[in-house]
Amino acid sequence: AMAKVELVREMARNEIVSKKIGLLLRLRLAVTKLVFEISRFADALEKAKEVEPTIGGGSVRVAATDLKLSNSPEFEEIWSKLDLVPAEAIDGLIMIRETISDFIDRANKFPAENVWYLNKFHFGDGTLRDYITDCRDLRYRAHGLLVILATDIERLGLIKPIA
Repeated sequence: AMAKVELVREMARNEIVSKKIGLLLRLRLAVTKLVFEISRFADALEKAKEVEPTIGGGSVRVAATDLKLSNSPEFEEIWSKLDLVPAEAIDGLIMIRETISDFIDRANKFPAENVWYLNKFHFGDGTLRDYITDCRDLRYRAHGLLVILATDIERLGLIKPIA
């Protein structure tokens, strides 16, 4: 009888761990996607600082269509299952969840046909500079969240994180 009770407990623990690992993997995918979207343009200002303008070239191109971010449904799903998220990841998750809509709204204010050519003498208007700077900060924080998730996934010992 005790062996059966212990087996039921072990199966319940395994089910919780399985749900947690699935949730963490979906969160990791959503954060990775966000980092990828931001990386399309986030370093444009830093690259532009090194570029001497020349006739017919010598600029870093940033298109308004590249500034768009998407809000993955995984962020809302995870919010409803916060008890399965490691405590260290909560702040990063809150930050993304609370700011992603603002980033999407800000990006939507750039006319879709806009294209900026940035170089060491021209960094675009203040709105573009602020948006890119804020996105770089978001990317940095998202990277921190990815490290926490990888650590927790590894700790669970079910799969090894992707290098």
